[in-house]
Amino acid sequence: MTPVHHGSSEDLVLTGACEISLERAILRYRPPTRVHGAEGQGEDLGLGVVLAASAGGGGRILDLGSGRVNSFSPDGPVVLLGWVLASAVERIKANLEGNPQAIRRMGFAMAMKVLDRTGFGALTRPLFLRLGFRDVVQDVDPHEGASVRIQVTGQGVVTLHMDVDSAAVVVRAPWPHRYPALEEALASAFPSEGDSPVETELGSLSRSVEISGRQTYRLDLPFPESVRESRLLLRRIRAGIMGLVAVFEPERHAAIAERVEVFGARDSLRQVREGGGARRFPVLPSTRLRGSARPAAAGPTRMLDAPSGPNRIH
Repeated sequence: MTPVHHGSSEDLVLTGACEISLERAILRYRPPTRVHGAEGQGEDLGLGVVLAASAGGGGRILDLGSGRVNSFSPDGPVVLLGWVLASAVERIKANLEGNPQAIRRMGFAMAMKVLDRTGFGALTRPLFLRLGFRDVVQDVDPHEGASVRIQVTGQGVVTLHMDVDSAAVVVRAPWPHRYPALEEALASAFPSEGDSPVETELGSLSRSVEISGRQTYRLDLPFPESVRESRLLLRRIRAGIMGLVAVFEPERHAAIAERVEVFGARDSLRQVREGGGARRFPVLPSTRLRGSARPAAAGPTRMLDAPSGPNRIH
């Protein structure tokens, strides 16, 4: 309650709740994971325009990265970044069925304008990281998911995706046992420096085992504080992933390197101006889920092994 002085010696105390419709709002939201697991759909950006809002607070939203219409719910914090004109929403709806490519082009152009206008900050950082990691996936392993897949001979497929909310690269192996060759490759791709055995140039590597028995490795990264730092961080992640591909799939690595040499590496963040000041945005909280500075990894895990010796993963 906030006392408001209004020409009287008595305080006028205002209480109550205000409800607004989110239709036409530009939101940062949590994209659905669909069939691709925790990493979600590769093209979804988590930034969208609300086409229809329901009474419960959710609704239908056009993702500006993929051009898909997703459902969203207020299970987590929703960041309001702006509004679009009603005529723009009608134009989007008119083109949804007949011209999906136009919707994708329109959506991506709108996303770049929104990010350029709002600037870099704690509430928009996940969008910048997701956009940058999406470029890495499309260069290294273009497919519908948001992860990079690497075939480890005789073992299975390892996946790498980015937890953009907590700024971490998550490596999942399908086998229940430790595999020294993978751990050595991870330590080499993200080499240690300094006296600490787990501190790398990017952050710290740790190992855990999910209840299902799947091995998971996590590289916690420092939070970038600008567009420039985000681009540098993603460039380093790209180099590390390419190092892993070189170890386990050398022929594929050569083909990727040749393609990037000819066409160049994707760098969507280059379209966003440097030095954009972070702005304040309304955060619409959920009563069931609150954001945190570094959320815990999804799924029940138990930590194993204390660090011992240089370049060891714990």
